[in-house]
Amino acid sequence: MIYYNSWDKKCKSVFGAVVKNTEVTFTVFTDNCTDCYLCIDDIEIKMEKKDNSFFCTYKAEKCGPLFYFFRLVSNNMFTIYIGKGTRENSEFSLVCPAFKHQLTVTEDMPSLPKWYTDGIMYQIFPDRFAKSGDIRQIKNNCHIYNDWYEIPTYIKNEKGDIEKWDFFGGNFQGITEKLDYLKELNVSVLYLNPVFEATSNHRYNTADYTKIDPMLGTEEDFDNLILEAEKRGIKIILDGVFNHVGAESIYFDRFGDFNSCGACQDENSPYSDWFYFKDYPDDYESWWGVMDLPKLNTENPKVREYIAENVLKKWTKHGLGGWRLDVADELSDECLSIINKAVKDINKDTVVIGEVWEDASNKVAYDVQKSYFSKPELDAVMNYPFRDNMVKFLLGGCDAFYLKNTFMTQMENYPKRNFMGNFNMLSTHDIARIFTIVNKDMSILKQFVSALFIFPGVPCIYYGDEAGLEGGKDPDNRRTYPWGRENKDIYGLYKEYSDLRTGSNALKSGETLFDAIDENIFCVVRYNESEKYVLYLNNAIEEKNFVSPYNQKKITLFAKGIYMEKI
Repeated sequence: MIYYNSWDKKCKSVFGAVVKNTEVTFTVFTDNCTDCYLCIDDIEIKMEKKDNSFFCTYKAEKCGPLFYFFRLVSNNMFTIYIGKGTRENSEFSLVCPAFKHQLTVTEDMPSLPKWYTDGIMYQIFPDRFAKSGDIRQIKNNCHIYNDWYEIPTYIKNEKGDIEKWDFFGGNFQGITEKLDYLKELNVSVLYLNPVFEATSNHRYNTADYTKIDPMLGTEEDFDNLILEAEKRGIKIILDGVFNHVGAESIYFDRFGDFNSCGACQDENSPYSDWFYFKDYPDDYESWWGVMDLPKLNTENPKVREYIAENVLKKWTKHGLGGWRLDVADELSDECLSIINKAVKDINKDTVVIGEVWEDASNKVAYDVQKSYFSKPELDAVMNYPFRDNMVKFLLGGCDAFYLKNTFMTQMENYPKRNFMGNFNMLSTHDIARIFTIVNKDMSILKQFVSALFIFPGVPCIYYGDEAGLEGGKDPDNRRTYPWGRENKDIYGLYKEYSDLRTGSNALKSGETLFDAIDENIFCVVRYNESEKYVLYLNNAIEEKNFVSPYNQKKITLFAKGIYMEKI
């Protein structure tokens, strides 16, 4: 017999991530083995033997994700490697060196502000949420919809390139007038997609970081939005797009639209070394080969200083709660550290959230092991693994044991501050809307919404999801909010769970346990000293009957149904 389970404190003295210089004791239980070695961070440590176990204490002196396994030698000199288990119904180990355990080691960092971790977030694509008054300034060569409820589309030429950008005219004043609506939904954090001057409706092709896009309003309108939001206890987070700018920008100026001299117009431009030219001026590095998005040289000290001083500090001083960093994987660890420091120099209670699609604790980007969590870089990340794995389970793509192991592994890998800061969502501007994903099945939608608000982390509602808005891939997922045409049942569902979370400290900041009752029933438990909530989700197409392991109560769980109880 060989037993090691990193979730069992008999085997690993500390669950999950640890602070640098913490001592961790590892214990492997085994019969008929003569020696055991801990293989961690490319070193091998011989473990001491006691009765039917081997143990050693390791001092974590290096930050980052450290990977480890055990090498055992049996009586007949046969070597056995013990790595991380991969069986769907077990967290136990397998005899396989390919799957290594992870020990995340971090610097000692402060907890995230409670305004963020205890909050409910709401994401707005500014052009599509709410419009107030006439459009003040119309962009050149654009299409303005007359009907707010029209379905958006890309207007392309015969080559497939976007010929005109389409706009509905959503603006800051429209958002400001809907703040009471958001407050009624218990929203306390408002995340806005880009708001700086740009030619497109999504504004990820920034033209000038120092100016508000005039179609959204003025800088005074922006300040008024922040002020009115603050009166209602709502913090605003902006989208920071610092990996690239627009080709039609003051910095690049590919078509000579600006009076100043952009990098593409003059090799002696003050911005000339802000970009990566291969063959000046037409061949340059861009984001994913999109020539409209020339890549910024964020390793250039001048670019970093500009982003920190002229952009981050300028706008953070307006009273922002923080920033969401677009394509964070494209930015170096040093650059992320500079960004983090810049905003916290203005206000230590700001948060920096990264767009990362995978497990951010061990992410490798461009052959570099990232240190998002082990150093002061990202306070939180968008939790696409939550959304993707819930889709997989609830739509029948995996069983409950797989889901339990997946979420337990994330909780083990993430430092607690980052785990509790996870930006959880069901839809965003980059993926199909959840109501479309579930094919308008209300039973399955209820499962998703309950998970969104019960799970640890910060729940984020993508504007219109609470109204039953549909939408496939971009741009269909960016339809306008259906004011006056909301699905009342779906709104009631979101309101019920947002009320529940807002009124429960256990759901906002309590401890978490993930469990699997059988292959179809997944369970998440949130608890503190005074209350405990247990949520059961059934992905089967038939009714399930079982006894709750938490209070021995007999439970009937309907097909594709949920059952939640407060114990």
